[in-house]
Amino acid sequence: MDLANLASLMTRTRFRVWSLRTRALIESVETPVDVPRVHAGGPNPDRILLFGSDIIVGRGVLSHEVGFAGFLARSIAHGTGRGVDVIVEAHSWFTMEQAVAAARLLELDRYDAVVVDLGLADAMAGTTPRGWAAQLEVLLHILSHGVPASSRVFFVESPDPTIVPMFRSPQGRAVAKAFLRFNESSLEAINGFKNVTYLPFPVQHEEPTDRLHTARTFEGFAATLAPALVDHLEAEFMAGSPRSEPIASEVHRQASLDQLAILNTAPEPRFDRIVAQAQRVFGTGYASFNLIDHDRRWSKSHLGPGGPVGVRATEFCNTTIHSHGGVITGDAYDDPRFCDNPFVAGDPHVRFYVGYPIEAPDGQRLGTLCVYDTRPRQLHGQEETLLRELATKIERELWATPIQKSP
Repeated sequence: MDLANLASLMTRTRFRVWSLRTRALIESVETPVDVPRVHAGGPNPDRILLFGSDIIVGRGVLSHEVGFAGFLARSIAHGTGRGVDVIVEAHSWFTMEQAVAAARLLELDRYDAVVVDLGLADAMAGTTPRGWAAQLEVLLHILSHGVPASSRVFFVESPDPTIVPMFRSPQGRAVAKAFLRFNESSLEAINGFKNVTYLPFPVQHEEPTDRLHTARTFEGFAATLAPALVDHLEAEFMAGSPRSEPIASEVHRQASLDQLAILNTAPEPRFDRIVAQAQRVFGTGYASFNLIDHDRRWSKSHLGPGGPVGVRATEFCNTTIHSHGGVITGDAYDDPRFCDNPFVAGDPHVRFYVGYPIEAPDGQRLGTLCVYDTRPRQLHGQEETLLRELATKIERELWATPIQKSP
C-alpha cells in the first residue's frame, strides 16, 4: 500500500471512530418522551407533518411541546389565527434511503403541509452527494405526488454543524462540507418540483453551548421558519382550496382504534369529568365521548337519554370525523346535512349540535366529543375553540395511560 492510500485509509478510520463516538454522545442527550404530536388552539386547524430527523426529533428537551414541533405549531397558529395539529414522524438517524422507505408508508393526503429535515445521518455515514441526490429525487417524487394538490412540501436546509462544540474537529468540518454539497444537490433537485419549497436554515444567534439544542433554540428556529408556512396556508385558505382529507384509509383508522383496546370497556371518571364539563359549559341536555367502530357508534362516556350504541350511518359523529375541523349546526332542521336524519325528524329531535374529532396518537380519527340539544341556538365567541380544547384533554387521557378493562 502506497503512502497516499495509507493516509486515505487512516483518515477514513479516524472519521469512523469519531462518528461512532459522536453518535453515542448525541444519543446520550434527552429526547421527547411524550406522544409525537402537538396542537395549538384555534378553530379549523391546519394539519402539518414534520418528517425526518435532526431538529424535528427535538433532541435536547423532554417534550415536543417545548421542542421544534410545539414552537412551530404555536408560531403558525399566531400567524393564521387558526388551530394547528402537528404530527411528528422522526428518527434520530434517518438516512435519505431510510426516509424514502418510510415515506412510502405515510398517508400524505391528510396534511396541508409537510416539513422535511434530513442530512446528519447521511453526512456521518459518508453518503456521497451523488447518492444523496439520487435518493432525494425519489423522496421528493413520493412527497410531492402524495400530498393534496393544495398542499406544499418544505425542505429544510442542512445547517453548519460546527456551531456545536462536538463538531469542531477535522471530522466535524468534513460533516459541514458534506452538508454544503447536500444543500447544493437539494436546491437543484427541488427546482424540478412545483409544490416543494427550500427553506434556508435559521441562523443561530445565541452563544454555542455543549448542548445540541434548548427550548430557546427551538423557539428561534420555529419563529424563523414559520412565516413561509403561514404564507402558504393563508393563501390556500383564502383561495378556498380543498383542505387535506381527515381520513385517508378506513382500514388504518379502524386499526388505530382497535390498537387502543378501548371498545366495550367500563366507564372511567377521567373521561366522564371532561364530558360533564362540556355539558356544563355549553348548557346542553346531551354530551358524549363517542367512538366510531366499523358500522356502529359506541359511547365511552354519555350524559343524557339514549343508549351507548347506535348505527354509524345515522350518527352526526360520522359526519364529524370526516370534517376538517369540528361540525356545528345551530338548527339541524335547516341544515341540509342533517335535516333528514332520523334523530332530527324523530326522537330525540336534535336541533343544536357541536362535535369535534378525537384522534389516535398517529392522527387517525377515532370518534368525537360532542354536545347537542333539542333546542336550536347559535354558537358564541370562542365556544368552538373551547370544545376543541376539551377534545384535546380526552386525547391526552387516551394516549397517556392504559384503558381500564371491564370486570
